[in-house]
Amino acid sequence: MSVFDGIVVGNGIASHVTLYYLSLRLLCLENKNSLPKRLLILESPVNKPCSLYSTCHAGTINARDGISPLGDMIKQSYVKLCEFVKEKNPLGVYEGSLYKSYDISDEVRPELSKEKLNLPLESDNIFYGHQANHHFFDPQIFLDWTKSEYIKNFNNLNITVNYKKAHITNIILDGENYNLTSGVDQFKASSILLTSGAELFSIWTKEGWNYPKLTPREGDYLLLKNIDLGDESFSIMIVSTNVIYRHFRKELLIGGTTNMPNEYLDKPNNKELRFYHSEFKHFYPTLPDYDKFEIKRGARVRGPKRYPYCGELNKGLFAMVGLYKNGFTFPFLMAPPLVEEMIQKNFLK
Repeated sequence: MSVFDGIVVGNGIASHVTLYYLSLRLLCLENKNSLPKRLLILESPVNKPCSLYSTCHAGTINARDGISPLGDMIKQSYVKLCEFVKEKNPLGVYEGSLYKSYDISDEVRPELSKEKLNLPLESDNIFYGHQANHHFFDPQIFLDWTKSEYIKNFNNLNITVNYKKAHITNIILDGENYNLTSGVDQFKASSILLTSGAELFSIWTKEGWNYPKLTPREGDYLLLKNIDLGDESFSIMIVSTNVIYRHFRKELLIGGTTNMPNEYLDKPNNKELRFYHSEFKHFYPTLPDYDKFEIKRGARVRGPKRYPYCGELNKGLFAMVGLYKNGFTFPFLMAPPLVEEMIQKNFLK
């Protein structure tokens, strides 16, 4: 059994952003522990990070203050993302525009202007919403940047970071430590951070622990490479369809919000994806045929009523899971207070 001072399950954006803030906070402590420590980060070969297999953009055009706590959280987290980008200037983050097609509920929203779509598409359709500071991510570049930053900080703290591919099948509390099982491998630590909801969905079984109810949702989308629609990234919301153009990769992504049953977690829902394709073709008649697109697969996990879970599940066992469609904003709001709680409970101290 391999023993570590701390273990993180998950290697996506929730993990990276939390470790980034944790490394900064530990550097600020007056009574830093100079003894060497070992941190293990586990990435599942089965449930890949959703942040690498999603459309990876963030905005707040549908979020308004005072409507619901979730809406407030979405708005506040986007503000935190914008502050982070402005202050840190990380690699892999680009600004562009978000356009929203007409919805009758928008009539009472004066902040959404009615305007002609200013995009290189073959349509004169009028759109009712426009957000100029929408954020688009090149996810691998952004994750590599955050990784380089937290590793640099941990090196200054005499903390060694280890990485391993492992699919966790069980977590058992054994005295003051947790034992994590992955096939024939076992790992032990007194402090655990769980950041992969898809990885942990199947082992939310421990009675007496404050486990949130997690629900997997398929997040398939279409990808077309080598398409030039201009020098600015943009996203278009057309009813249930999201169309994203990444100027920095010359890629077009088409996906949507689905509530389909879990049978589609194991296979693409071609009927739904074809519908998304046809919706956008109305705006872009020369859009290549459906079979020219790649189907990309990503499983997202949502918490009850779309609320994420962030906090201590059990003594020394922390989690940030259920981010669902807000994976590129929620961590910037939730990680700092989670880190404070982790430090108070002696995570890597």
